[in-house]
Amino acid sequence: IKAVKSIPGSHWLGKLASNSNRDVSILIPKGADFNKPFEVIYHFHGHHGKMDNILTNPTDGLKDSILDKAKNKNIIVVVPQGPPKEKDYTWMNGKFNEDMEKFQNDTMSLIKNKFSPNITISSITVEGHSAGGRVLMNAANEGKLTADKVDFLDSSYGTWASQAYTNHIAKNPNAKFNVVYIPGTQTQDDALKLQGNKNVSMHKSSVDHGAVPKKFFGI
Repeated sequence: IKAVKSIPGSHWLGKLASNSNRDVSILIPKGADFNKPFEVIYHFHGHHGKMDNILTNPTDGLKDSILDKAKNKNIIVVVPQGPPKEKDYTWMNGKFNEDMEKFQNDTMSLIKNKFSPNITISSITVEGHSAGGRVLMNAANEGKLTADKVDFLDSSYGTWASQAYTNHIAKNPNAKFNVVYIPGTQTQDDALKLQGNKNVSMHKSSVDHGAVPKKFFGI
């Protein structure tokens, strides 16, 4: 609660059945203009991620990046708490009663009910850091992902990014993909498979793995 409230503005924090009754925070930074459309940014963390650390870690927390982006853009940030490392494959995986479509519908309902019934959403960004990339793949493979922009933040392990791209772009041909990778690491191979594909932007990271979300938040 302290971490969520440390970001000036409006907040909601609670547990959602569509996130297996784990915590979800919804943040609207101070200064937002409710008469103008918003971009919703969903952030899915990697292994060992905890809400307070994700937001307020002094080195790599998202707080400063969120506030910087909010200076020039109306944003709503949704940060769900994921499962422990050994259960990462279950996150937003329909086989384990988690459903991205239901989760996004639930959060959109909360945004309208808790903040403003007349709020307008202009675009939806879904980003995954590290093991959070598996979440994007799970949802895209099931056809349950709503996103105008999909950001793999050094999370293109295995075939996560290429699978997500193939399946999401088939249903959403105008969706944009940002693929951040660190050269010479496990995320490079799958990232480079997408180089040159329609609507894909490649980003070679000069910061280390843990610092990627802060640098590339809502890219």
